[in-house]
Amino acid sequence: MSALFSRAERDSVARSGITLTVQNLLLSSAPILTVALVGRMSGDSLHVRGLYQPAAFALLAVIIGLGTSAQVATARALGAGKPSQVRGFLVRLFGLGSAVTAVLVGGCVFLTSVLDPPLAFLLLSMVLALPFAIAGELVSAALRGAGAVGASTALTAGHVLVNTGTVGALGLTAGLGLAALPIATVIAGGAEFVLGAVLLYRRGLLNQNQAGDPVTRVLPVFLGIGLPTAGVSILLFLVTLALVSIATPFGPYAVTAVALGTVLEGLALAPAFGYGITMGTLMNRALEAGDGDRARSVFRRGTTQAAIGYGLLTLLMLVAGPPIAALLTTDTASRTAVAEYLDIVGPAFGATGIVVTAFTVVQQLGFGVFTLLLNVGYFAAVLTIGTVVTANGPLEFLYWTLSLAAATSAVTGFPLACWISTRATRPTSRAVNRKTTT
Repeated sequence: MSALFSRAERDSVARSGITLTVQNLLLSSAPILTVALVGRMSGDSLHVRGLYQPAAFALLAVIIGLGTSAQVATARALGAGKPSQVRGFLVRLFGLGSAVTAVLVGGCVFLTSVLDPPLAFLLLSMVLALPFAIAGELVSAALRGAGAVGASTALTAGHVLVNTGTVGALGLTAGLGLAALPIATVIAGGAEFVLGAVLLYRRGLLNQNQAGDPVTRVLPVFLGIGLPTAGVSILLFLVTLALVSIATPFGPYAVTAVALGTVLEGLALAPAFGYGITMGTLMNRALEAGDGDRARSVFRRGTTQAAIGYGLLTLLMLVAGPPIAALLTTDTASRTAVAEYLDIVGPAFGATGIVVTAFTVVQQLGFGVFTLLLNVGYFAAVLTIGTVVTANGPLEFLYWTLSLAAATSAVTGFPLACWISTRATRPTSRAVNRKTTT
């Protein structure tokens, strides 16, 4: 067996994860910045934005699923020496996204009579703006698939800046309020598409469309890769919808607190996903070389670094609830509600981050279905308990349920992830996996 990583090698976990983590942070920061601007419009606007949050995760799932498919298809086309097939695949993916948009528009029209007018307007307008967001993500994802990760990250940063600036200029300065959100999506998505298309064209990926049998077909790659990748956003949509339903009887400020809390937690967990994916990639590379010791070293050192980072986040969140709430909104009642949520649930973000990092690695090692089922069971239990304890008690009981569940998952789930990782990196386990896949 080979020796463990040298000092330079063991630092590769941190170095390799920077770009992906930065991109995840940029994507997760966009809704936070938007919420902070909406919070300076009015308490009612912030409440409507909070009610919209479950739908935001659903739309994000569509964007992520199509973007991941574009990234994989581009990489496969280039690997097969057929770069001229990229354009046709992107066009077909955009067609699939447009079809999904049409279905969602029909659903929004159906819900118009059920939802309050401001929420119905925001939901329908954001769905109508979805194709622009899809177009921008498709070209950005194609650049990632072509290996231009830096250019893709720059496009993402530009998208966030344009989106945020437009919401601020039109929503606050011009007084358009929530109507600025879909306009910002159209402008930012359109700008990202134009710049990304130029970069792809300069790389020769949009110059022609090769006829013949494509390397990758749209529907199989979307259903087999894109949709499972979007599973986290789909799960967040369902969980946030359930949490908002539980909080609704306690009033609009409770809904605002719960909805914004999930957005903040998403930002806190962005590094966990990026770091976990990077660790999984390095571990798989070591395992393919037959070096289980090195793979286990990556897991130990990577999770140690993650634990240190999320431990610091836990300490920060013990005191950061009120200041963060003040940054998000100027409405006194909303600020108080958000601060109460963060005071109780915020310190548990660190525990969740450690577990998410470890199980993202486990997922990369071939236990994706198991991880998904574990997540479904976890959230089903938490939401059931939360519903029961708030039936005859205050909303704080839900907050304590979320916090204690996160702490429990760290105590039980993290050791489980460590055990699975150890088992999966044993030579016999790897041999069995290879045998069953041949």
